[in-house]
Amino acid sequence: MAIKAKKLNASKLPGRTELYEVGSSCELPVEEKQKDGSLDRVILIYCVEKGNIGYFAKEYRPIDVEKTGAKVIDITAVMLDCGEKCVRWHLYDIKDTLAGENTIVKLYDQWSFGLRYLQKNILDGVTGYRVIPDLGVITRCYDERRMERLRDDYDEYCERLLAALKDGKLEQCALEACQKFEEIRAKWIRVKGEHYKFGVKDSAEFRRFLIKEVYGVSDERDVEKLYVGYVRKVNLDEHNTLFGFIEHSPNNIFFHEFDNPDMNRSYVGKKVSYKIVRNGNQERAINVRLVES
Repeated sequence: MAIKAKKLNASKLPGRTELYEVGSSCELPVEEKQKDGSLDRVILIYCVEKGNIGYFAKEYRPIDVEKTGAKVIDITAVMLDCGEKCVRWHLYDIKDTLAGENTIVKLYDQWSFGLRYLQKNILDGVTGYRVIPDLGVITRCYDERRMERLRDDYDEYCERLLAALKDGKLEQCALEACQKFEEIRAKWIRVKGEHYKFGVKDSAEFRRFLIKEVYGVSDERDVEKLYVGYVRKVNLDEHNTLFGFIEHSPNNIFFHEFDNPDMNRSYVGKKVSYKIVRNGNQERAINVRLVES
């Protein structure tokens, strides 16, 4: 399979989305304008020796891929060594800040789409070549502590999920979540009318309505607020599961083992961090974790 690419014109800057063949050594600037109006500039240095062919794309999206719903990555850079039968590729995105889970999820999507385009339009054409891959991100601000905390949170979540799968609680939780969603969807239709029953998954207005019904607030930022307090008591309910209360003003906050499977009686008197969710006039604490003194 021939690799379809435009010949790079040394006198012109490469356009967006298209793949270019780099036949000689050169420097290629890649610029990215950030939300605050500032400009990041990255210089790619291609050292093309005899028997080598380079490829480059800025926000690569093959011509047969529709723009709607497609993700792109800022830098796709490839070097083929035809003599050694080796291909070295790099997929990089330029971010002003790398410090949150939303950025990571977006970056993962960009890598996935970029790798898919790369595989279909370049790598499939050089079968038998040794591949040296490189995924990365270029940023001016990397919050390492926060990223490590997010990693630990995800690891803990995966462990809790596996435990829930083993004891059968996840199935019950999923059924209750589906029932709750249908109740909220029915309320949405009653409020808005029958012609609003379709397309709810793409509706920002329905998303805000859903968040308010589940958490008691319409702004997602309020859902992420973290509170700190001391546990007043922990007891067993009639189903032999743990529940307790955390000091909070004006009223102490209820929390339950169902939302916090790692809780135990030793929490009494200890300092914890937690988030609050609301259902109507009722509040409860989730993500309850001990805080080191």
